[in-house]
Amino acid sequence: MYTMVVSRNVRCRRFYVDNLNVRGHLTVGMGSFPEGRELLRRHKPGLIIHCQTGQLIEEPLLALKQIPGMDDIPLILVHEDDPLPEWLAGYALATRIRRPVDARRLLDALRPWLPT
Repeated sequence: MYTMVVSRNVRCRRFYVDNLNVRGHLTVGMGSFPEGRELLRRHKPGLIIHCQTGQLIEEPLLALKQIPGMDDIPLILVHEDDPLPEWLAGYALATRIRRPVDARRLLDALRPWLPT
């Protein structure tokens, strides 16, 4: 089982991938859901972390919904917006992590979904 990190921001993506991989959690980073479409179809992740910077937009999450079998995978949203937009209520988020995030807060927030 692996974790997929999706972020267009390369530094953000590397932060999550590196911090999880170094602790023994197989983690793959992608720039977008369409970019990871084939991997998602062939090998379902146990967890998806979606990191958006700037204004929270629905387009990337709509791309995820269009991939068969993604409805039952826990989705973690990392973002700085508060309050969250009303359209987000249509998504089954496992949790939300407010930015900025350090490694300790990240691991604490993800603990329920990561294998021990």
